[in-house]
Amino acid sequence: MNQATLSRATAVSRLMRWLGAAARPPAPAPQQVDATGAERPFSLADWTVILQEAVRHGVHLLLAEHGQTIAAPDYVMRWLAAETAANARRNDLLAAELSAILVGAAAAQVELIPFKGAHFLLERRSYPRPEVRPLADLDLLARPGQIPALRKVMQALGYSEESRVTWKHLSFIKPDNRQLASFSAGDPNNPRRVEVHSALAEDFLGLRLDLTTAAWVHSQPMEMEMERWKWTRHRCACCRPGCSSCTWRPTRRRMCGSARRACYNRPICSGSGNN
Repeated sequence: MNQATLSRATAVSRLMRWLGAAARPPAPAPQQVDATGAERPFSLADWTVILQEAVRHGVHLLLAEHGQTIAAPDYVMRWLAAETAANARRNDLLAAELSAILVGAAAAQVELIPFKGAHFLLERRSYPRPEVRPLADLDLLARPGQIPALRKVMQALGYSEESRVTWKHLSFIKPDNRQLASFSAGDPNNPRRVEVHSALAEDFLGLRLDLTTAAWVHSQPMEMEMERWKWTRHRCACCRPGCSSCTWRPTRRRMCGSARRACYNRPICSGSGNN
């Protein structure tokens, strides 16, 4: 008698349980209850549904860190390891492209706030393993009046502007990166778009939430090391340990914002020493 395959809803429930219990002691090997009420290990079909739902919700790479907890079979762990490695290479490419955009924007006096996944590429302190965070594109917030200057920066970096399909953002992509390379979510060669937003706003059921002003008002100066995407923290000689004014240092470019914003109205911190 054929066993019923796990439903999508049950797969999502299992994912929530596994990831929510990641900090607790390992649970028994995952099992499914069949029509007779007896427990059985998850089948290949069950794992297919589980992984499809994990990819759909962008949490599949987190499962690789909890292989013992979820007692996944070897073929699942091999697939997760391959996806994690591919996604790490993709994020390295996105990080290098983000670096080039920020440096180009800085030279053009264009302020930008990277947010969503792009912010995680920069904020290694709060997100130490960005390779397990799938990124489809880079999201940047720009001031509306600086969009024309940013267009020139993007063109100089080899990007083409795509036809606008949404009011939310402009979309840029390099001509040689338009085609889908594979159906793997983390394939480094799949399209790596840059979406430029002039507002952080969302409409839902007739209500509008707009965080644009708050994003600019509450951004704070920060510095980061851009070269090879390695991060070094520098401290001013005049500052106490933990000073919020001295953070990550780029190639003499100051970044501002809780999600980073290029800033030019303050001197670069000149302290030495690592923290």
